[in-house]
Order: sequence, then structure tokens, then C-alpha cells
Amino acid sequence: PCSVLDFIDTLTRNPKLWQGRDKAVPKHEQAEYVVMLSEGQVRTFIDYVLAEEDRDKMSQRVKLLVQCISSKYDYLNSMVEYADGKNDPASKLFLQHLYLNIPPMKFLMPHVKAVYDADVRNEIGCVGDKFSYYILTTIACLSNPRDFQQMSAEMELIVRKLAASHPVLLLRQLSVLATLLQGRAHMDLQVLRAEYHFHLFHLVMGILELLQPLVFEDSYSVGLQNALDCYFALLRNHGNVKETYTLIYRFMEFLQAYIAANPKSATIFIQQYFDLLNDLAQQHYDLQSLQQLVQGL
Repeated sequence: PCSVLDFIDTLTRNPKLWQGRDKAVPKHEQAEYVVMLSEGQVRTFIDYVLAEEDRDKMSQRVKLLVQCISSKYDYLNSMVEYADGKNDPASKLFLQHLYLNIPPMKFLMPHVKAVYDADVRNEIGCVGDKFSYYILTTIACLSNPRDFQQMSAEMELIVRKLAASHPVLLLRQLSVLATLLQGRAHMDLQVLRAEYHFHLFHLVMGILELLQPLVFEDSYSVGLQNALDCYFALLRNHGNVKETYTLIYRFMEFLQAYIAANPKSATIFIQQYFDLLNDLAQQHYDLQSLQQLVQGL
């Protein structure tokens, strides 16, 4: 099977095919399909991919398969049903990579739910990575009042839709979310207000809320806790200003949900900030969620 798949891959990437072509590809140019597979050939291709049993090449093979189908949605149902019906350990990995290449598959084929909740952080070849990365970094750069007013609401809506519909894909960018917050908590209060940094903290908290409960799994603990560290740093420096009041409430609700979903990991992490939480509880005695959290610790 490896030789057959390598041969098809070579056909589609043969430099002679693209020799003399215009390097500046028009924006709306239709893709050219060098190899076109029928439904039966697609199934045979899947058999070869599963028989190869090479996890490192799975992403490349699935991407090649998609490139050899002119209308991927016509064969999507057949591909999913065929791979799902195979009694093969590699079938689930194949379906995961198919989802990474065709995200709408989640709504067209909802019955393979285990595929959409799987941890795919370390898999390569996700078509949504570039899009989600651009959106997140754009939001983080909206410090200019004019840019913020024009783009903030639209960008926030896009990323919230992505978090709600494809949480696993956005969780691939969890470390990026944490990185965007780092270094902001120590800024002067005037800068935080003028450049909309408080808004970014609220926005990221909203994203994390939508990523529940998957974000509480141990596999995502490093990225999640890095992000939560930034919130604790913000509250340590500016926990007594009015802009953080609503954020404290949301943050405490999120921490309680974290403890409920993953008690061991959450408690160990939150315990190191007990003194800070205790100080906040004395300042904000009317926040029941904060009082309950401190008492529980």
C-alpha cells in the first residue's frame, strides 16, 4: 500500500505538471485535479491508508485523498461510513484527520461523536489552524481605538462561533490564547483602559467558558493553567478596580467549574493562589462564588 500511495502522491506533485505556470495564482482560480477518484477507488484508497498503519503519514495521506476528489462532500458520507465500519484501530485516527481537513463533517455526520471530542492537539494538517491563528492574533492587536471599534465585535463573534461549533479545533490554539494574555497584567491601569486590554481578558474568558468541559481535561491543563496564571496576575495587580469586578465573578464561576470537572488538577493549581483569593474575598465580600471558593479551599 505504501508504494501505491507514494505513486499517487508523486503524480499530483510532479514538477513537470506545473512547469511554466504563473506563480501568482489568481484568487478565484479553480483547483485542478490531476487524479480523480471514483467512489469505489476512494474506498480502496482508504483501505491502503489503513493498511499502511503509519501514524506519521496519516495526515499527508488524508490530505492527498481530499485532493483527489473533485467534490469532497459528495463522497464524505461514503468515506465516513466506510472507515467507521472497518474493524481497524487506525479507522478512528483516519476519521480524526478527515475532520481536520473537512471541519463541516461534524454537522454533516454527527453520529461519529467520539471523533469530534478527541484530543487532536499534536496532529498536523488542520485547515482551520491558519484561520483561527489569524483571528486570535488580530483580536490581540486591536489596541487602536479606531481599529477596535471597527473590527472588535465582528472578530469576537467569529471566534465565539468557532469555539461553540468546533471546540477541539480551537483548543489547538489554547497555548496561543495564553500567550496573548501574558505581559498585560503588569501594565499601568491607564494603559489597560486606553488600549482595551481589559476587554481582551473578558473576551478570552468568554472563549474559555465556551470550551467547557473539554478544556478541563488533563491533556489541556498546561495551556489552560498558563492562561489562568495571567488572570491571577491581573487580579493581584488590579483586583480592586471597578473594571475587574465582573471579571472576578466570571473567573470564580469558571474556577468552580474547573474544580467540579477535574478536582485533583484544579485544586492543586488553585491552592497556590489561596492568599490572593483570600485577600480578594475580604475586598469583595458580596461575591458569593468567591466566598464559596475560598471556604472550599
